[in-house]
Amino acid sequence: RMILAEPNKNIYSQQKANLIFILTNSGIFQYTANAQRTAAYRDVELVYRTALDLYGKLKYSAASKHFEDVVNLQRNKGNEMVINATYHVALCHLYLFRKDAEQLLLLFLRDYPQASQCKTIYFLLGKNYYQQKRYQKAVDYYSKVDKFDLNESQLAEYYFKWGHSNFQ
Repeated sequence: RMILAEPNKNIYSQQKANLIFILTNSGIFQYTANAQRTAAYRDVELVYRTALDLYGKLKYSAASKHFEDVVNLQRNKGNEMVINATYHVALCHLYLFRKDAEQLLLLFLRDYPQASQCKTIYFLLGKNYYQQKRYQKAVDYYSKVDKFDLNESQLAEYYFKWGHSNFQ
């Protein structure tokens, strides 16, 4: 005759306590992780605002460093802040006459073809190529510019440089 042992209630109680402990702690860790992400996002936002302030003060070298930090700290590359920071890095390099400015502008056009900043980049690339006396490339990018997006002084510059480039 076989005697079945009564289940040990202490084992079930211990397993139940372990399960509650695990569930409770995972919730705490998740809450802490969310709080850390929020704090990190605020830090990135602060770096971004600082970069914009430096850019507005024409301190392109320092602004570029801060914008690069924003791009490197943000995981979501489709985030509007990252797109704007990437755009501003390219502009800073252009205004500082750095050799990689053209490449950064072209990469922006490739990576974010639907971004509103592309309209400005076409004008800036046309202007940059014109300054380098690369007239055919200037014409190529000036032809992509929507004249209605330009202000009065940009429009005058556009017509002059586009026309001059066409005759070179």
